[in-house]
Amino acid sequence: MSSLALLLLFLAANTIDGARDKPNILLLLADDMGWGDLGVNLPHLPSNTPFLDKLANSGIRFQDFHSGSSVCTPSRSALLTGRLGQRTGVLDNFGPDSVGGLPDTEITLAKILKEAGYRTAAIGKWHLGLTQGHHPLDHGFDRYFGVPYSLDMGCSVPPGLDMPPKRSCRRNLNNGSKEFSNTPLPLYKDRDILHQPVKLADLAQLYAEFGTNYINEDKNKPFFLLVAFSHVHVPLAHGNNFSNATNGGVFENCLREMDWIAEELVRAAGLENTLIWFLSDNGPWQSKCSLAGSAGPYKGVWQQYNGGGSAKRTVWEGGHRVPAFINWAPVIKSTVSSALLSALDVVPTISSLTGAKLPSHHFYDGLDISTDLLQGHSIDGHQVLLHPSNAHVGHWDDIGAVRVRHMKAVFHSGGVAGCGLPEPPFRFHYPPLVFDLAMDPEERFPLHGTRRFKVAERALQVLHEYLNSVQKDNTSVVDTRTDPAVRPCCSHYLGNCFCPWDEPN
Repeated sequence: MSSLALLLLFLAANTIDGARDKPNILLLLADDMGWGDLGVNLPHLPSNTPFLDKLANSGIRFQDFHSGSSVCTPSRSALLTGRLGQRTGVLDNFGPDSVGGLPDTEITLAKILKEAGYRTAAIGKWHLGLTQGHHPLDHGFDRYFGVPYSLDMGCSVPPGLDMPPKRSCRRNLNNGSKEFSNTPLPLYKDRDILHQPVKLADLAQLYAEFGTNYINEDKNKPFFLLVAFSHVHVPLAHGNNFSNATNGGVFENCLREMDWIAEELVRAAGLENTLIWFLSDNGPWQSKCSLAGSAGPYKGVWQQYNGGGSAKRTVWEGGHRVPAFINWAPVIKSTVSSALLSALDVVPTISSLTGAKLPSHHFYDGLDISTDLLQGHSIDGHQVLLHPSNAHVGHWDDIGAVRVRHMKAVFHSGGVAGCGLPEPPFRFHYPPLVFDLAMDPEERFPLHGTRRFKVAERALQVLHEYLNSVQKDNTSVVDTRTDPAVRPCCSHYLGNCFCPWDEPN
């Protein structure tokens, strides 16, 4: 029986008062997890993601899947809106002092699914603003539980492992007094701060408990749950139950812990009517050395030969080619896809699969691959795909690389430090460097001659068409101001925002 026939039978058997019983949506988003950190992608090595591997093997695993940006905030904006940063205005990371956030003119997947009858919640790292109008509850989520930005944007007691080492929120000085460093990390429950500072080693258990309880709250209404793991972004810390990872240390232990959270939530949701989409926000943060993950074969060797990093914050493959899969039993059959796909495809695809409607006043950069998924067809994927530059490397509104099927034109290089490597100067390449990823996934040997110039010509045409579409679009404007007064603060009376129940002795 075909996948489409199975789907029709499934929908017919799951009807309430003549209305379609929509699938639950579990969107699992890892933080700084490289393509090579999902065990099934490198089967010859020991795996620290056994449960995720099982899901990937029984669903559709994507080999050429890309984040919407190689840095945290723009990639999350692209994932939840289906639109690149030139349209949303989100081109750089927000932090504790950010006045702005994801503009309210942007329509998130949570808003789209809520309109379609879903209950919605987000766990973990939001990183799209906290001030009025920018909180998760302002963007379509009914519930929120998590640390709202990167774990290195505040202090904790004790601190996790980072490179260079991160200070604790408190340290005793020789004269017996105390010195406080930057603002403690807050743990939010909806709009309230539950703990400040949060204990990093407790996060996994807290996330799993909140998610499990949320899933079980109402079995009569479908849910959309975004699980934006804090794992495996530095500083790294994990519970005592995850101290014996295979082939490694604290980073591998944190991978194991993230795998466990996923298992707990999937067990609560069940596989029968849950669409699980797993991906990472960007590739590994190379400058963190042993505290960072693996980009697998996507090494960006040309950049390494010329100094600097070639993963997170870059347009090399290691920065934005990420592990990804969909598991939706029994609708989607087990397969591996080499189609060129993107996190931008999540919004149009899930909207289509759930019968939700996309707003008509915005342009979208993603593809709807729902028909191919349901019918079991080979996915065509993108013919061309744009890779934005990190806002700190190059210009704010630049696209740093363009994929043209298996060919890639690289306009920007340098500007990012690697493990033990200095930060090389930023370089603009015109004509661009061109790589044939089918033959050279390590991006080691740039092409020359006619092939280079043909790809460069096509890439420039793609850029021209894209910029024209942005000019015709309803684009958004971001408030980029910062102000220490907007920092999350549990208790101003303690001098540095500690919650009274979390004040260290």
